[in-house]
Amino acid sequence: MRLYYLKLFCMLILFSGQWAAFAQPGSLDTTFGTGGKTDFYLGLTNQYVFGMKVLPDNKMLVYGQEYVSPNGRPKAFLARLTQEGKVDSTFGVNGLAPIYYEYPLWTDQFAIAVQPDGKIIFIYNMSNLDLHYTAVVTRYTADGAFDDTFGVDGIVFLPDDLSFLPYSVVVAPDGKILIGGGASTAWYVPRNCTIYRLNPDGSLDNTFGNDGRSILQVGTYTEHIVAMEMQPDGKIVGVGRTQSQTNIGGIVVMRITDEGNMDPSFGFNGHIIKNYGYTVLQVKKINILPDGKILLAGDIGKNGKNDYCLYKFDSAGMVDTDFGTNGIKVIDLGSDTESVTGVCFQPDGKTILSSYNLSVLKMVEDGSLDNGFGDDGTFFKSDLPVEFDSLGSCEDIGLLSDNKIVLLVHNLAGYAANGQNIRQSTIIRLNNEILSDSKDLPKPTAAAEIFPNPASGVFTLKYTIDKSGPVTIKLTDASGKSVKTLLSNAHRTAGVYEEQYRFAPASAPGLFSVVIESKDGVQVKGVVKN
Repeated sequence: MRLYYLKLFCMLILFSGQWAAFAQPGSLDTTFGTGGKTDFYLGLTNQYVFGMKVLPDNKMLVYGQEYVSPNGRPKAFLARLTQEGKVDSTFGVNGLAPIYYEYPLWTDQFAIAVQPDGKIIFIYNMSNLDLHYTAVVTRYTADGAFDDTFGVDGIVFLPDDLSFLPYSVVVAPDGKILIGGGASTAWYVPRNCTIYRLNPDGSLDNTFGNDGRSILQVGTYTEHIVAMEMQPDGKIVGVGRTQSQTNIGGIVVMRITDEGNMDPSFGFNGHIIKNYGYTVLQVKKINILPDGKILLAGDIGKNGKNDYCLYKFDSAGMVDTDFGTNGIKVIDLGSDTESVTGVCFQPDGKTILSSYNLSVLKMVEDGSLDNGFGDDGTFFKSDLPVEFDSLGSCEDIGLLSDNKIVLLVHNLAGYAANGQNIRQSTIIRLNNEILSDSKDLPKPTAAAEIFPNPASGVFTLKYTIDKSGPVTIKLTDASGKSVKTLLSNAHRTAGVYEEQYRFAPASAPGLFSVVIESKDGVQVKGVVKN
């Protein structure tokens, strides 16, 4: 008899591997790299990563600056990593794309997009000592070579009559390229929201704005576009950052027609400006929701302290007063450095934000924390093992095709080479909930518990319901065949439940599964009958 129960115990350990594969969302994915992270070095002097773009095959484009001698001038770089977070030597030359650069100019302020054909649009500015900014638009083939069908040998310089800082780029379905940012006659002159539109070959599209450039003045002291997203009808929603002469910040949300004008049917004459009583308002990304509403994600702050924030507007450009407090949801986790560096939107409407202080926060559709992720919706640097102590700021976040999360992080340890301090960078991977239309996949967000386990006749099931609605609980055998319905289509409101159930009297000892079906999805827990 003792041997029989030992076999059952071993079966439970083996079978539970099915559930272990669905690890707790918001936990470190220790199957990635070394204990959940991979360090990478691109062969550059003092590489500083600024952002990344996850590709459909789960490879990752990363970009930033290196500092070239003499005088340490910053030069842009673009590289590709493998799915494992290692330098992809099949991209460009030893993993790096060629970069147009003129010493001693500075390069900074980046924007990136990937076309449906895999070609890469990478934009940065070059500035001289007078801080006049010239934007460089480059297009690469999917394997990291200059695309000679674009501009001149893959390079386009935007007109330099204005000093322009690029922040965002969107590729339209017809292949045209929209570049948003801020432009002025000189660095010390207030900027205006500005959008350029290029034809697929890199030439300015003279059907847009004034010869391919639209300058959109909204009446504040200075403003520039920081994010753009295209609606299904082809109109562009742009979000800008504004600032008054007294240094009070705000955001402007605008909608742009195909001709490059503000859409008068949106907001107030094409735009809406909001401040919410804060001095700093930052938007990192826009999500056009299925109902046409507009969700913005970023941070908000005053008195030197920033907090996570979601803003929501309706499809007509007015504040969605049903969301949060007057259209805004602010979450304060107690840190002064909750400055958002990256945003991902899940297909189910949830939002994931990364912060400079290497924390991750996940919010559900109404802006509240997703308590099925990490520690009540959060992941902090303090959750990492001691081997991760050398990691510094988190610069960006991405979602893989299996919905796992990757973080791009500075590594402060570095190492010495040729008498110079060489900085490495790091990719961290976190587990996340599995998104699927199939009811055959267990939902990992709210782990069910069974006690006692093993059980003889009666056992207690503890489970969590996040979305109110009908709940069905079934008992299946080791082959997956349903042997008993424990609960049938019973209404349960959101909450935690502890309920007693009984095995079928005629069922033989062995391994069973309790399957909980609800609006949350499917949860599965193994139980042994002795």
